[in-house]
Amino acid sequence: MEQEILSTKRDRLLRVIEDSFQQCTPHSAAFVLRILPEIDRQLDLSTIANESTLGHYPQIATLGFSIGSGNKYYTENFLDGLNRLQRRTEPGLQDFASDDIAILGVADGLRHLEDTETTKELKKWLLEIVNISQSTKDWSYRMRALAGDLLDTTGRLKTDPDFDTCGFALEETLRTIWPDQYSQIPEPARDTRRKFFKDLLTQDPSQAEDIEMATIWFKAIDVICDKAVEKILTEEDNAAIELLGKIKSNIDRNAHRTAKRCLLYFLSFFVLVFLIHVGLIFHFGWETMESWTWGVEGVIIIVGYFYYAITMSDPNPVNIFDKLASREQRTMYERLGFDTKKFEQLRQHHN
Repeated sequence: MEQEILSTKRDRLLRVIEDSFQQCTPHSAAFVLRILPEIDRQLDLSTIANESTLGHYPQIATLGFSIGSGNKYYTENFLDGLNRLQRRTEPGLQDFASDDIAILGVADGLRHLEDTETTKELKKWLLEIVNISQSTKDWSYRMRALAGDLLDTTGRLKTDPDFDTCGFALEETLRTIWPDQYSQIPEPARDTRRKFFKDLLTQDPSQAEDIEMATIWFKAIDVICDKAVEKILTEEDNAAIELLGKIKSNIDRNAHRTAKRCLLYFLSFFVLVFLIHVGLIFHFGWETMESWTWGVEGVIIIVGYFYYAITMSDPNPVNIFDKLASREQRTMYERLGFDTKKFEQLRQHHN
């Protein structure tokens, strides 16, 4: 039932996005592609670039989103258009100054360009607009704060947002696309996320046919679903890692137990040899057993040298124990098919 509701909701939102894409303003379409690059839609950037040099802010913002996505081919057109837009009088900038999406698009483009005298001057000019002008849409004002934080480190996004369902959807979307600017911004509480996610599934945007609003709702639903799935998989992975860790601990414990047993056998053997040798000395006398004593000592020395030559470690009980334990561990790992390298990589990946 829940999957059907989710699928129906996504399909309806995607249909709004696809049906409205060709009719919306170019910077709204560019915003959609910046948020949802996977949708099968394209913009005629060549024509838009030519129009941007006339100072038309929708086309300039479109190029900004394109630059933010990694396409810097039309950087010169973008800067030329901005320089022309900058020369407009205050009344001529009112529409641009009140358009949150356009401001975000321009900031996104400037953020991804190298600092030059021109770009620094344009950033300063845009920051003045961000700080002075006001948004005309209640739900999109956080775009303006993000635009400012893309250009400097003032931290406008640290202000606690007072949002409704649409504002929450926008916040989730912006956090996903521009994670660096949100790195110090805590996510909403779990109960808050659950409430808004339910609203996203059961309610419609206040402007149901608005492509921008449909885009952020669609993206927010996907983001929350992905996080939920990731959490489930992480919990399952953690359980698997914990189980593998217990298996490894049991193998190591058994290997050490076996190594101790072998070491005790060796000790018992040498004690037995020593007792027999002492008994023979008392029985046959030292003159008879002296040569045997030197012979046994020589054998022990030779065995010690052979051990050192093979293992490159001193033949003391600690080293012998470590060698025995390691060999037993490898044997058990191979017998059970336990790959320690993959286990360590898996554990490091999830830490």
